[in-house]
Amino acid sequence: MAKTKPEVKSKATRGTSGEPSRFSKFFPYIGAFVVFLAVTLIFFSPMLLDDKKLDQGDVNTYAGASKEVQDFRDKTHTEPLWTNSMFGGMPAFQISTYFNGNLTQPVEKALGLYLPEYSGYLFIAALGFYILMLVLGIDGWLSIAGGIAYSLATYNLIIIEAGHNSKMHAISLLPYVVAGFFLLWRKKYLLGAAVSMLAFSMLISANHVQIAYYLFITLLIAGIVFLIFSVRDGDIKHYIMAFGIFAACGVMGIASNLSLLWTTYEYGNSTIRGKSDLTSNTQSKGGLDRDYAFQWSYGKMEAFNLLIANFTGGSDRQVLDEDAKTVQATGGRYRELPTYWGDQPFTSGPMYLGALMLFLFVLGLIVVDGPMKWWLGIVTPLAIMLAMGHNLSWFNNFVFDHFPGYNKFRTVTMSMIICQLTVPMLGILALYRIMNQEVTKERALNGLYIAAGITGGICLIFLVLGGSLLSFSSPADQQFQAEIASALKADRRSLLTGDALRSLILIVIGAGVVWAVIQEKLSRNIATAIIVVACLFDYMGVGRRFINDDQISGVRPKWVSASESKSNFNPSPADQAIAQDQSLDYRVFNTTVNSFNDASTSYHHKSVGGYHAAKLRRYQELIENHISKGNMSVLNMLNTKYFIQKGQNGAPVAAQNPGACGNAWFVSKVVQVANADQEMDTLKNFDPRQTAFVDVKMADPLKGYENGDTASSIRLLSYEPNHLMYEYTSSKNQTGIFSEIYYQPGWIATVDGKETPIVRANYVLRAMPLPAGTHKIEMKFHPGSYYTGETVSMASSLLILLLFAGALFMEFKKKKGEETVGA
Repeated sequence: MAKTKPEVKSKATRGTSGEPSRFSKFFPYIGAFVVFLAVTLIFFSPMLLDDKKLDQGDVNTYAGASKEVQDFRDKTHTEPLWTNSMFGGMPAFQISTYFNGNLTQPVEKALGLYLPEYSGYLFIAALGFYILMLVLGIDGWLSIAGGIAYSLATYNLIIIEAGHNSKMHAISLLPYVVAGFFLLWRKKYLLGAAVSMLAFSMLISANHVQIAYYLFITLLIAGIVFLIFSVRDGDIKHYIMAFGIFAACGVMGIASNLSLLWTTYEYGNSTIRGKSDLTSNTQSKGGLDRDYAFQWSYGKMEAFNLLIANFTGGSDRQVLDEDAKTVQATGGRYRELPTYWGDQPFTSGPMYLGALMLFLFVLGLIVVDGPMKWWLGIVTPLAIMLAMGHNLSWFNNFVFDHFPGYNKFRTVTMSMIICQLTVPMLGILALYRIMNQEVTKERALNGLYIAAGITGGICLIFLVLGGSLLSFSSPADQQFQAEIASALKADRRSLLTGDALRSLILIVIGAGVVWAVIQEKLSRNIATAIIVVACLFDYMGVGRRFINDDQISGVRPKWVSASESKSNFNPSPADQAIAQDQSLDYRVFNTTVNSFNDASTSYHHKSVGGYHAAKLRRYQELIENHISKGNMSVLNMLNTKYFIQKGQNGAPVAAQNPGACGNAWFVSKVVQVANADQEMDTLKNFDPRQTAFVDVKMADPLKGYENGDTASSIRLLSYEPNHLMYEYTSSKNQTGIFSEIYYQPGWIATVDGKETPIVRANYVLRAMPLPAGTHKIEMKFHPGSYYTGETVSMASSLLILLLFAGALFMEFKKKKGEETVGA
């Protein structure tokens, strides 16, 4: 037998005894750090190197919505918690409120390497999934592929480009929670509890309840599956301990965010996600209208986007190459066109999970055993079913009506974020087990052929027959001439076949690597390197379609400088004219924009309109029944002092409304109404200066305060969004009406320091019983849910940090002890 030449290790990777050095153990971690940071730099180089920002639509909206809050915060270094800049006035909890009681936030910033804004979320997501893979026992080099797959799933890049930063913030933290659970499951109780508490705290702090809800569904199914296997294996004691500790960690995460969750819950009851008091509203009995919630539903064929990126065309405003048929048909006049032809109203791009990773996922369903396969195999199709919304109504109507809290959420396609977590988890796990020969050769080969046949076969079918099987038609085509619409369909067909071929090639590469590993014709290290490189090519290639630094003539730039970003809010001549008014408080109705789907007006004025997904329900109902119909009585009671309208040349001009009622006034008559329907109906034609309508259930404090005094006066002395001061003089007890939006709990009113009840009048306004004489009125917004919640949050998060530091110290001490014994 020939002698085998002994392996010679370099000095860099071996110690004095010839064994691998301690430093070499860190190579995979250093490699992961370098890869993830490099990917982040590539996608966000204009931000990190040129100090530019993505031109994010939702961030522009946020800038307008939050302007008053930001200005007040900068001036006073306190939180106003209320803003009058949108919809007449509303809590600022879900617009821009800093919940500083949670002390874990610096930990998250450190995880993101203190990278600015959303660029750090991409790194946090990749690192989190990498840590999850390590916790599952996966090789450090192979885990890099999982980090790439999770962080660069196209949905992440699409929502960053759109400006859904809080959503990406929450998505980036999901793997840390799952990692904490598996540490507990692997009987690392102390470290698992510490990681779980910290991860729960950071996830909830991201303030995207819907993302957290989907994780809860995922973990609930995990709990059921793992319970079944624990009962089968007779290990129920460990199950109870692991899940009991995990649940307790969730409670601690909630406690550390009590101010955020308490204010959200309290406010949510009064928003369009709460119950309507109108009997005419047959849908909203404690949640969103179903049609509104299901407006963005995944089409029945749209799930193929997971495998073939441009299956349904990509984006509703996709930039086409110069040789595209539509570009040629229009003589180059259009480059940005609606290539998307799916069922959703519009979308910025597909939810592509990666052809290679989907192939590995299917392989995992065949070759992986145990609770992991069943858990991930159940959750993944469930997520797709939830995303289909009204396209799978028999299932989703039941979920919407019966799952607690589910009817508070919209855009059900968001459930697909579960898939971007579960698919690479099972895919990488399958590949790792094959590489480690934990699967028999025969079973691995059978699984390989089936997985490659299914995923590759789908790609091949649509590559060859896609043009004849699909229509490629969209309602958006009606805006184009027949020739252009026909060219656009041809371009959509090309997008599908191009990506079908691309995905097929990636699957062939992946299948070839797996086959070579099974046949022992390829080393584990080389196979891992090929998989990582293929994942980088796959995800970055598609991802750069959505976030790139290209400057294409005739197409809006994705990256803008700070000055260009601010130019979105340059005041118009109408804005400048209104700004000359030195009154303390009044409202503006801008009819030159979609008033109730636009926050740009709020950047300069206190607007009757605005944009927010959680506006107060009563105000929304006032919009639907009166404001949108031009009811001047209602607009006058809202102190709409100015209208912005289109002038003769189309430019916006300001027109003053002489009928605006002002900040506050006395009425001579208070009419009690039986219910919300009657209160709404009475606003059709009335004089708000003379009459107020009050629900009979709230009217008692106003009894005896209906005497008219024509000589009385009331005026606003000082204005802050959360603190109003009035002075009035009256010879009689009277009812004062304030052109401020009613909201409780939170607002407290005093007359000369004595607390006085605030009553709802005219469906949305505030009214107060005011005694005769000359007095000062003070209104403050001071919700206990925020201030008490902040105290609890601070104490709880401090405890979490102490426990986390203690767990790390104990783990370090344990490792040191093991090394000492080994030496």
